[in-house]
Amino acid sequence: MKSILGILSFITILFGVFIVSDFYKKIELDYMINHNQSTINIYPPDKYETTQAQSVKDLIAISNKHQVSVTKRIQINQHKILIFTNRPYLLAQQVKNNHIKLADKSIVVKVYPLSRLKNYSSVGSFYIDSNDKNNKQAVIEDLNRKVGNVTEEKSEFNLKYYWNYRLISIFLFLIVITLALFIYLLQVNAYKFKLKFNLGYTPFEIIRTVLKENLSILILFCVIVIFSQSLIIYYVLELRNILLPILITGVMFTFIGCLMISLLILYLHNTYLTMYSKMNRIKFNNAHHYLFIVVGLIAIFLISHVLHDLIENEKHLKREHQNIAAWEQARNTYRMVVQSNGIHLDEKLHDDVSERMKAYYNSEYFKGFILEAENYTEALEGGPFYKKNVKKDSRFEPVVESIVVDKNYVQENFSKSIFNQMEFDKIHLNLIIPMKYKTHINEIVSNYKESSYTYDPVLEDYNKKVKINPIFIENNRKYFTYESDLVEPDYSVKDPIIVVDTGNSIALNYMHYLTGFYYLKSNLDNPIQALEEGLNQFNLKPYMYIMESVYDEKADQIRDYHLKRFENMFSIIGLVIGSLILIYTYIGVYLNKSTYTFVIKMNLGYTRFQIHQTFIWVLALLNVLFILLLSLQYTLMSLSYGITMICIQILLVLYRFNSLNKALLNSVIKGESYD
Repeated sequence: MKSILGILSFITILFGVFIVSDFYKKIELDYMINHNQSTINIYPPDKYETTQAQSVKDLIAISNKHQVSVTKRIQINQHKILIFTNRPYLLAQQVKNNHIKLADKSIVVKVYPLSRLKNYSSVGSFYIDSNDKNNKQAVIEDLNRKVGNVTEEKSEFNLKYYWNYRLISIFLFLIVITLALFIYLLQVNAYKFKLKFNLGYTPFEIIRTVLKENLSILILFCVIVIFSQSLIIYYVLELRNILLPILITGVMFTFIGCLMISLLILYLHNTYLTMYSKMNRIKFNNAHHYLFIVVGLIAIFLISHVLHDLIENEKHLKREHQNIAAWEQARNTYRMVVQSNGIHLDEKLHDDVSERMKAYYNSEYFKGFILEAENYTEALEGGPFYKKNVKKDSRFEPVVESIVVDKNYVQENFSKSIFNQMEFDKIHLNLIIPMKYKTHINEIVSNYKESSYTYDPVLEDYNKKVKINPIFIENNRKYFTYESDLVEPDYSVKDPIIVVDTGNSIALNYMHYLTGFYYLKSNLDNPIQALEEGLNQFNLKPYMYIMESVYDEKADQIRDYHLKRFENMFSIIGLVIGSLILIYTYIGVYLNKSTYTFVIKMNLGYTRFQIHQTFIWVLALLNVLFILLLSLQYTLMSLSYGITMICIQILLVLYRFNSLNKALLNSVIKGESYD
């Protein structure tokens, strides 16, 4: 029993370490950048009267004048961040090649002086460290005059967004099981404690004796915990930068955890020993049954949820490894990362930028290509969006099996004969359609004439005047999409209807294309240089100044899946062990509660099912609920895992009943039972 309590305590402490380490990993950078900082949004001025470089100089001058530091954070993706600042604390964090030293090595963060911002954008969100309202207002007024239109944003640094609540719920579940097991352990040792009281031992002397007897076990336990949690922090959570802080953190977590557990143990021990000293009998009542049912229900929901996540994550990881060779096609391809810079907060600015993006799309400066295959990416509920969007008899809707490309993509990936069939005037929508859909052409034409590709808010009934230009191609053609979240094999789609947007749809469409589906093939170190002339021509540089490697994002994604795998496996192991120990403990409570009753019924010829039918029915109903949850929501694989867990549970129940029945029968014969 002591070894089981030790294992459970060990797992519980590791969960606590994992939760705190994960919290620190998530919060470190945000705390470093925007804690105690005011957030302002700088919008582009109505008219560009100064250059980007001059705007940055003005920004620095205003910062120096009012003695406030200014920081801009540019999020390229969830693993790559650029910081431009004149804040001494952040600049001091730089190590080799402008990198900032973080506990989380999966995130690449580079810190540059604020003056380097001239190569990017002087508008967007900034952090300033002025807590003086008058000084802050003076800064905003100067920025309004020289840099752009400024609004202050309510800053909210809320810790609740950084905690992993699923892990916390599992941690609390394990604490409840640990306490239940410890209380049961005290109860089954009641006879020994009563003997010591009868011999004149005080509660303090009994506690000291117990600790002395188990001192070597406690020391070994602490060493194992420190070593194990250091491995978790170093290898799994990737908090690898400094070994000494990791060990110090491990010792600290162990000390705090052991201190809390020790205080709790001493309190419970003292409470029980005081009751024993007064010769009061401690009886289990029906509250234990209700507690078992409630905790059992919680365990069922947690296990089914984590099991689903584990299986889904494994499916994703398997798919990534199977299709990794196909991702080579994404090498030397870059995607535009558009910074909103407050566009979503200003409707007029949003419309203006959309129009400029449309003008850029239709200009001779436009390079690269558009490929929007969003319908084939995975929805939150699982499966591709086009399967969620499809309705009865509407397979050929634009929101189903279709992709959007531009004329550059057509020129590069189709024959000249296909390109020459295209119409480039305002009233034509070009569709490249697989030959097998030719019999459905009337339905396709009707559906696409009612879509946003043929909508013009200025011209009344424009969609009725639009002509669909169908261009038929051979069947069984595949198109690589550059979408890492694609559900289809090899990141390619087969036989979609291809919408060729020739620049004659509404402006909002082009903001959609350019903010997520704008690609460029390039061998340049900084691919954005190939587009700078056009972006400057249409004043889009404040929003479009970074391109990220499509090829590199796959490694980041696979690393995330591996980390998620560990978290899920760690969670499921903790939950299963906790659940089995819960059953193990409850059987002991259940049998101890009515030992004499069970022994009498056995001697009267009752079967085991008749004697323990209440327990059997409760356990059976909980397992039926567990299977129902898995079968209604999840996959066949999750059901197989669930059935395996139930089989292990049955073996444990049989073993526990057989061993305890014999032990309790002997205790009754010897007169040692305390029921």
